[in-house]
Amino acid sequence: MKTKNLFLSFLSCCVLQVNAQTYMPLLMPGNQWNVMHSFRTTAHEYNYDKTEQLKIVGDTTIGIINYKKLFFTDNEFGDNWALKGFIREDVKERKVYYKSLTSDEVLLYSFNVEVGDTIELFDFRLGIGADVYNIVEAVDYITINNNIHKRVTIRSRIDDFLSSLQYWVEGIGGEAGLLTSSLPRLYGGTTGHLLCLYRNDSLIYKRNDEGCFIWNTITSIFNTKLEKEIDVFVSNHNIVIVFSDSQAYSVRLFDMQGRLLYHKSKCINICEIDKTNLKTGVYLISVQKGNDIAIKRILIK
Repeated sequence: MKTKNLFLSFLSCCVLQVNAQTYMPLLMPGNQWNVMHSFRTTAHEYNYDKTEQLKIVGDTTIGIINYKKLFFTDNEFGDNWALKGFIREDVKERKVYYKSLTSDEVLLYSFNVEVGDTIELFDFRLGIGADVYNIVEAVDYITINNNIHKRVTIRSRIDDFLSSLQYWVEGIGGEAGLLTSSLPRLYGGTTGHLLCLYRNDSLIYKRNDEGCFIWNTITSIFNTKLEKEIDVFVSNHNIVIVFSDSQAYSVRLFDMQGRLLYHKSKCINICEIDKTNLKTGVYLISVQKGNDIAIKRILIK
């Protein structure tokens, strides 16, 4: 998969020299983070790209500490949201903390750092904390959607030979995702990429042109044979999907945020979706027959 890292390329051309800036909170109401998790191994049948969606839904108090409840879904159809953990932000100290369902609170981000500072972070995948040294290499400012954001560049190092750079952007999150801020590429196997950040359905940040919801697995990658059995037409009022045989097809409609907008488990010969309430933009139609899945993109004008 060819990707272009906006944190390093497009955004780097917009670096600003700013001495002071009002803090931009990360945990804003209506935020949703779409994070792609990619797994690569020499056994290609196990490789995948999957998009996890995270959003804040409600508040809670644990002990005497107030948290926001963080929900997630990581399935292909963007449904079955579940509680992932608890997150809070100290705006005065410019720090963000996370507590999973089973662990103690850990530091997730600190935006009040300076070059040369050492930060103790926790890696959620490996349980590594204080034995990993995170050194702040750079602090600068970039523009996203005409807003100025502070960017922190951190080198995470285990020894003199094993290290990796990661990037935090104030008000957005980490390059590797909301919760995958520490050691994004220090180990082989799974890597994370923050694809998009939405706020109240408005796109705040987008990594590149590949989209905000990516799902490629051995069972769900684009199926050319099934695609030939499907024709999609967009009329003034409906999206019409016509099938070449009379077998049962399951049809789902997603927006580019990955939200499921329509689902019919059994369509025969034809399926019609009312589009009168759909906004202008690109949508994904997922069609499934048995274990085969095909994805079609449509443009609603």
